[in-house]
Formats: sequence, C-alpha cells, structure tokens
Amino acid sequence: MSWKAHLPEIFLGISLVMIAIEAALGRMALVTARYRTRDTFASLGMQAGNIAMNLLMAGIVFAGLSAAYKVRVFTVSPSSPWAWVAIFFLDDFIYYWFHRISHECRFWWAAHVNHHSSQEYNLSTALRQSWTSVIVGTWTPWIPLALLGFPPAMILAQQGFNLFYQFWIHTESVHRMPAWFEYLFNTPSHHRVHHAANPRYLDRNYAGVLMLWDRMFGTFVEEKDEEPPRYGIVKNIETFNPIRIAFHEWAAIAREVLAAGSVREALGALFGPPGWRADGRGLTSKNIRAGWQAGHPLAVALLACAFLCAAGSALARHRSESSAATPGDFAYYLLSLSWSPAFCLSSPGAAECNGPRRFGFIVHGLWPQYEQGWPEHCDVHRPVPDDVVQGVSDLMPARALVYHEWSAHGTCSGLEPAEFFALVRRAYAGIAIPQDLSSPTHAIEQPPAAIAAAFLHANPHLEPQSVVVTCTGQGEPRLREVHLCLDRDLKPRACSADALRGACRAPQVIVPPIR
Repeated sequence: MSWKAHLPEIFLGISLVMIAIEAALGRMALVTARYRTRDTFASLGMQAGNIAMNLLMAGIVFAGLSAAYKVRVFTVSPSSPWAWVAIFFLDDFIYYWFHRISHECRFWWAAHVNHHSSQEYNLSTALRQSWTSVIVGTWTPWIPLALLGFPPAMILAQQGFNLFYQFWIHTESVHRMPAWFEYLFNTPSHHRVHHAANPRYLDRNYAGVLMLWDRMFGTFVEEKDEEPPRYGIVKNIETFNPIRIAFHEWAAIAREVLAAGSVREALGALFGPPGWRADGRGLTSKNIRAGWQAGHPLAVALLACAFLCAAGSALARHRSESSAATPGDFAYYLLSLSWSPAFCLSSPGAAECNGPRRFGFIVHGLWPQYEQGWPEHCDVHRPVPDDVVQGVSDLMPARALVYHEWSAHGTCSGLEPAEFFALVRRAYAGIAIPQDLSSPTHAIEQPPAAIAAAFLHANPHLEPQSVVVTCTGQGEPRLREVHLCLDRDLKPRACSADALRGACRAPQVIVPPIR
C-alpha cells in the first residue's frame, strides 16, 4: 500500500509529538507557549471528533470529486512534477476563498468557528477542527480541480499538505521569520493576526501557504508588536466541552431562525455574516472595525450567500425599516467593573495585560438599561474624539474597549462622547473599591456574596439589590465583574430582574491577584 494512504496518520503523529515538545519547552520557560490542560484536551477532543466525522463522510467527498472527474476537461497525471506545481497554486487559491467565505457567511462560519474558539494560541489549537464542515459542503470549492482533470486522490493529498503546513504556524514561540519569508508565506506572525479578535486584526490573513492572495485581495494585515493579539472570538463561549464547542453556533442559528420575524431575517441569521442583525447594527467584523476606526462611515451589509456560499460572498446593502432604540430613552445605568487579572488569565495578549501598569478593577462600561432588556447601537456614526479616548485610559485602558462601549452603549445615553465618558468617570469615582480587592498580591477564594458584602460595607449608600457579582462559568469559577445599578443621576437603585439574572451561582469564586 502506498505511503500516501497513511498521510493522515503520519501528520497526526508528528503533530502530537510537536505539541508535547512545545508544551514541555513552554513549561520550562524556554519558549513562549501557554498551555492550559483543559483547553488542550478540548482541542484534542475536537480533533478526535473531526477524524470520526471525516471517516464517516469521506465517501461523500470522494464520490463528489469522482463524479466531477468523470466529466473532466483534461487528464492530469500525478506523475508530472508540473502537475503538482499547478495544483499547489490552484489549491492554495481555492483555500483562500473557502477560508474567507467561512468567515463571511454564517452557514460556513458555524462549521469553522470552533477552530477560533480557543483563547490560547499554541500548536494544539491547530487540531481544533470542525465536525460539520463536510456536511455543509465546505469541500465543494475543490470540485473545479476535478473538472480540470486532477484526480480526486491528488486533490485530497494536496489539501493534506496545505493543512499540514499550517500546523506549525499555530505558535507564539516563533516571533518573526526572515523578511522575505514573511512576505511570501504564511507564518506564525501572520496567523496570530488571523486568530485574533482585536478590531484591527479581525477577519484578516486568510492564507493557507502563500500570502499572495491576501495581499492581492486586500485582506492582509501585519502583526503590530504594540498591539498583541487577543485570541478567541468576538463573544467567547467559555467552555471546554467539545460538544458545545462543535455545535454552539448551530444552536444559536437555530434560535435566531425560529425567532425571526420574516423570511429575510431568517435568511440573514443563516447566511449573513456572523453577527448580522436585521437593523444593520450587529457585531459584524465590518461594524466592529468601523467603531474601532472611530468615524469611518458605517456600511450596513447583508451577505446573501444561501446555497451559493461555495461560489463566493454576495453583499447586498440593506437597511431595516424597523425603528431603532431612541438615544436617551432608558430607565437606569449599570456600571460594570471588570476584574482585569481574571481577564488577563484568559486573554494574556490584551493591551491592558502587557503595559507597565497592572490593573485591578477597570470600567467595562456604563450601560443604559430598560426595566426589561437594554438598548444598543443607537447611533454608531458619531466618533469618539482622540482626546476623550486618552482621557479615560486610566479607567478603560484599551482603545478598542472605549470605541466599542461608545458604539454599543454610550450612543444610547443621549449624550455626546465627552459628556458620556465624563459621566463614566463620575460613576466610577462614586464607588469605593473594598480594601481587600484594591491590590491583592495573592489569590482570594470566597463566596460571591462576600464580595457583594464587601462592596456594600465600603459603600454604605449602596442598596443590597444594587450590587451583582458575576463570574466565569467553566472550570474554577473566577471573579469576572461587579455590576452596580445606578439611576440616571448616578444614585444607587435596585437592579432589574435582567441584571440580577446574571449573578454568579457558584458557591466560591477565585479572585486572581494583581501581578
């Protein structure tokens, strides 16, 4: 039997050995490699499921390619070196478009998002592969190669080579390759950008092997040392359960389709870009980037890909006729104080985690609330002046956070940016941080109720129902945020049922120290 038949086993064996070596070197601090045991096993579980699904569905892929090969235009011989040169470039070109569509069309994103779900970036992340990609037809873009005359086995082998090349670029242990290599090929630096959720980096660098296509089609972004990548997805799922990782986006799509008020909304939820909303104000990568750029005109896009996902992305400009939330029309504010050390454990590349100053509580946001629900994205066209961004950097250390909070929540306050962030500072200044939580040098473990009680003790003017403690939901629960409900004059008031519903239910939470 040809060694080519054993390529998957060979690639997997090499991958597991390299993961073990990188993890060991990282533990000895010889290379930059952050491994969390549960995260790594989640990735290995995803790989096991991927292998099982591929074995079950391999006949469909091979049958589809074989059917196309029967009506081929030419016959390409695998024995020709030039045939391999040709398929290398053609396969890489197809991979670029398949990959780009998988980020721009939610129907394929649901099969791909699991690969981006880890908040770590190491060689094990490369194994976090899809369980549903074959089912939704992500293999169909390679049919034209079979029609041209490339044998199905040759196509699948080249796909394997392409994916195996990408294994080594899932690492932080390599900073930069030589400049000529960085220009021509996909590298750890370029792929770190691709796995980042920072607005600057979001949905960029789709390359398989060659960076040619990203440079040609305008999707290339260089990694900036001053802005480390923040790995994960826009809304991290906080789970290590492979089943939830594999199907969480499909479950979200099902909920949105069932709740859709029209056929257009249902199609948008299924085939629009991730984050699509009927009113055009969803957390799509385009909207997030527009908010980050502060003042860039917002183009509202509807991605009408339907069953044409494999052929490309078709953008249709559309604006909803439904009424948007009215700025200034809300009941009260929720001041969200985020415990930065806990955030930095899951997102060590974030800007606030790598500067000279170490933060405790930072302001996540000041969120207008209804008695039921809350308004969002009331007017995303108004930019935040740079001096305002700089002025709150001691409270909100990440520029992207300031832009996002203004776009998503501040615009609903009815205030101008300078007025809103002045109000944020007043709200924060009116809350005393409990002494035990001001600068802990060692981890604290206590019930969430004790943290709430500490805030009430330090702030006698607060009401018991105005303080809500939230925590991470998986593994060892950690303090995430403290929410404080304030009326429009910033006086304490009871939180609504919606706000109370987010309270931490764990008996104990860990408060990581400030380092």
